[in-house]
Amino acid sequence: MYNSLISAMVKASGGSQWERALQLFEQMKQGGVDCDEITYSSLTSAMANAAGGSQWERALQLFDEMKQGGVEPNDRTYNSLISAMTNAARGSQWERVLQLFEQMKQGGVECDDRTYTSLISAMANAAGGSQWERALQLFEQMKQGGVECDDRTYTSLTSAIANAAGGSQWERALQLFDEMKQDRVECDDRTYNALISAIGNASGGSQWERTLQLCKQMKQGKVDCDKITHSSLISAMANTAGGSQWERALQLFDEMKQGGVEPNDRTYNSLISAMANVAGGSQWERALQLFEQMKQGGVECDDRTYTSLISATANAAGGSQWERALQLFDEMKQWRVEPNDRTYTSLISALAKAPGGSQ
Repeated sequence: MYNSLISAMVKASGGSQWERALQLFEQMKQGGVDCDEITYSSLTSAMANAAGGSQWERALQLFDEMKQGGVEPNDRTYNSLISAMTNAARGSQWERVLQLFEQMKQGGVECDDRTYTSLISAMANAAGGSQWERALQLFEQMKQGGVECDDRTYTSLTSAIANAAGGSQWERALQLFDEMKQDRVECDDRTYNALISAIGNASGGSQWERTLQLCKQMKQGKVDCDKITHSSLISAMANTAGGSQWERALQLFDEMKQGGVEPNDRTYNSLISAMANVAGGSQWERALQLFEQMKQGGVECDDRTYTSLISATANAAGGSQWERALQLFDEMKQWRVEPNDRTYTSLISALAKAPGGSQ
């Protein structure tokens, strides 16, 4: 009965019942009911999908408790735990994920498509896109082992490649897309979004036209273009040399809203970045207007938002808007948004351009 109840909590929308799952677990132990691998696997799955972010540390505690209690972890337990680690904030647990993978193999536990997909996803989430090559290695291992690759596998791998430094692997992402179609693996919105992101990150925004072609393919194939699609497209326009496609970025933003797709922080950040990158700094006021819209819409402003805005004011046509840059920096600190290296560089640039070097 308890296992069925815990399983029901796991299936709750948005992972909202993970705490209730733990309460049931405590009741179970207090009542002297034996906990088996199904209990622990379900609980670990609840931690992986917990509302508000992965409860990966609790998942690890459960795993340790399981082993101490003499309950042998199976493939489902490992897969749930790897998923919890994969979902850790900022991809911080990718090394631990690989350790679990080694434990699995040493223990003779079968690694299936879910295992490999979670592993590849963990590499995709690693900071700075540093593990894209490892993601490719895992993909090759998967194929060599005769494990079938599905749409989630290809999407996770494309995401890893999209995060490679400097957008250097966009051609490899296209090769994967072709391979996926040859293997008749269905491409959904997540696949296209990952691919558009990879292509959009190409150096100097050189492949922006290709991203629009992919969007057209999506529509022709009746694949929904969501806020991630639009944000990735706008980001591709923002990356163009001299911000040359800023008007197209605005057009995409308008199309998005007209289609009933609500912009999020990534959308606004990409669009503000596009305005900040315009040659000659002619769109700094538009960047500030978008910032106001963002706040009015209750969209969270992060370090990328403020950094792009400060950059826009530093490069403003007619001379640096250094006072505005300082106001934005002060506002940023008031809202406890942590400045990054680029924030300080942009602020110093704005102050250096003050009339007569007064700042």
